Amino acid sequence: MRFALPVGALAAAATYCTYELAISESVPLIQARTMAALVLVAVGLFALIMNSRPISPGRRLLIAAMGAIFLLILLLPSWRRFYELELPSLVMILAAVGIVGLTGAVLYGSLRSLGWLKMVPDLLRTPFEEDGAVGVLRAGVARLRTRVRRATTPVPPSD
Repeated sequence: MRFALPVGALAAAATYCTYELAISESVPLIQARTMAALVLVAVGLFALIMNSRPISPGRRLLIAAMGAIFLLILLLPSWRRFYELELPSLVMILAAVGIVGLTGAVLYGSLRSLGWLKMVPDLLRTPFEEDGAVGVLRAGVARLRTRVRRATTPVPPSD
């Protein structure tokens, strides 16, 4: 849920913004829905790639197959008619690409920041230890000092 809720909300917001942009630019309804679908699929694939790390050959095949199926739907006229998709103008597609790029940057940045938070000292993760917060803080500072000493210790020259 920690991954799915924020990513789902971000994908929904990007899809809604794309749809509203298309409607405000007087794009026909079928093209506006196509743009929204393009953005939703792209953000979904990006989230799948982020969540599938490390990417194994099987996962790579799954992601490629999902993208290929969507492209096939867009390329085949009978499937496009079945799903009621119609590609909008190039300017609107570029706007959708921009929205996907912004959404991907926010998604990637937030995941990086969450990954960074996992490396914060134990004080923020386990505040209720035997010695309390002060003990956790002391242990974290001691570990930090040890790492700094190791990093700043000069390496003897090899002969």
